[in-house]
Amino acid sequence: MVNQGVQAIELCAGFGQIGVGKVAQAVGDKAVVGAVRFDRHPGLEFKSGDEIFDKK
Repeated sequence: MVNQGVQAIELCAGFGQIGVGKVAQAVGDKAVVGAVRFDRHPGLEFKSGDEIFDKK
């Protein structure tokens, strides 16, 4: 992809931090790599992760 001029790659958060890191390492400085996340995630019944994980 970077050989075709791609400068930014957005991955699903399902890749996890390690997976995103491996892709970023493979790409090097040829493109930036990030992960997309949903605040109201369909896999969490459209609740925000804050509602689930920030129980005070």
